[in-house]
Amino acid sequence: MAKIPPVFVLNVDESGFQEWVNKKFEKVVVPFEVYDTSTNIGFDRSTRRATLIGYVAADGTKWKPIIIISRKTIEYALKEAGYNEDNVIIVHQENGFNTAIIFDYWAERVLFPEIERRRILYGYQGQFLLLFDGCACHNSDLFLDDCSYFDVIPVQEPANSSDQVQ
Repeated sequence: MAKIPPVFVLNVDESGFQEWVNKKFEKVVVPFEVYDTSTNIGFDRSTRRATLIGYVAADGTKWKPIIIISRKTIEYALKEAGYNEDNVIIVHQENGFNTAIIFDYWAERVLFPEIERRRILYGYQGQFLLLFDGCACHNSDLFLDDCSYFDVIPVQEPANSSDQVQ
């Protein structure tokens, strides 16, 4: 394999978010006069879940991430935080998880066009190295066929090692 410039090496990783997912049991001290000495701190773990798919090239540049939300409407909190179509792709999936369709959508809309843009910008027509974890949705036939077409080498990282590879 030829030496690939850092601008043509990309690491992809997902991170899921859910309110209260790490909430642990708590004991609460209440005054003796209170009849019921136990209380519940309510939280619903079945509420909103989101997944962020981030992309960082070996030269330090970041690519437009995807946020997968479980609601069909974009929550005001995302817009309020500055997330919009200029800096993130927001997609809907019923449970907020990544799927092959979403990953293929990202590859078609972001990955392959950006590779072609960089090849023109840097005058480089060689291979592109893509590092990703073992998530099953990364291995669709469409995605792997497109990798061959665009001369992308997909490298599946060993399980539980993506944070160390990064």
